[in-house]
Amino acid sequence: MILAAVAQAAGDGTGPGARIQLEPPRLAQLARHVETLGSAAVWDFASITLDALLDSYRQELQDAAREPASTPERRAKLTRWRRATADLAAQIQAARVRLLDGADFSVYADPQHQVLIVVDGRPIAVSGPRPQADRAIEERVIQAFCAYNDCSPLDKPASTGPATGTRAGASWLLGQGTPPTFDIDGVIRCEFRDVSERERKARACRRLADEALELAAALQQAQRRGYRIDWEWLMERPPSRAAEGQVAVNSDGAYLPLPSRMLARTHPDDWRELVRWLRSRGDPSPRIVFVRQAQRLLE
Repeated sequence: MILAAVAQAAGDGTGPGARIQLEPPRLAQLARHVETLGSAAVWDFASITLDALLDSYRQELQDAAREPASTPERRAKLTRWRRATADLAAQIQAARVRLLDGADFSVYADPQHQVLIVVDGRPIAVSGPRPQADRAIEERVIQAFCAYNDCSPLDKPASTGPATGTRAGASWLLGQGTPPTFDIDGVIRCEFRDVSERERKARACRRLADEALELAAALQQAQRRGYRIDWEWLMERPPSRAAEGQVAVNSDGAYLPLPSRMLARTHPDDWRELVRWLRSRGDPSPRIVFVRQAQRLLE
């Protein structure tokens, strides 16, 4: 079976390395709904999804072409990665051509909420080249498909996420003898060394806040569903840059599939402060998170 990408299996949260499955992704919810509609709507969904997937892989290849490789080992690794990614893009393109030529097709969401587009008996897994791309693919598909089709069964608005509230109430706090600080809703404050590149620094702080709020919502949901969150363990283990898109929450390796690029850049002391804040969410007197070494977010 040829897959465009290998999806990580969803676990029950009890075994080592298990993915903590929260609510089904909106794309999987939509795929299940599409299966109940007429063949024209199913074709639209398959066509839109393959286009979004193909564009994502092409963009990844373009970005990789600009990435410097400083050592022979790095160049060899990058060459192998580009070759494999180009092969996946070619498979998606071939599926797209077969779909346009009238091949048999179907849409399927498996029990692990992995969406598959099956064209001429060959399945393509709807999974981006990296975890961050999955959300962009999902939003693009939902926006394009729902513009002309009924999407009422979706239980979440397609255009919003758990962290959209971080865009309001953000401002710089500048004072004599204090570091320049970007404040978001009086909840998260990023301290920088100077006031240069303020727009870039504001964007980095907003992205950190988005990831932190999304993690907060996911942790609360995981706890409600009975998953074990080891706060002391989590406090000493910030997300790894090597495992971008995952936040491990206990020593068994159970993890939440979430954006973590900015979280992984935080200083260990700032990460501990963030975890204390995450643990205190819902308290009558919520704490303010001070990210003292926010300069690291610019790396």
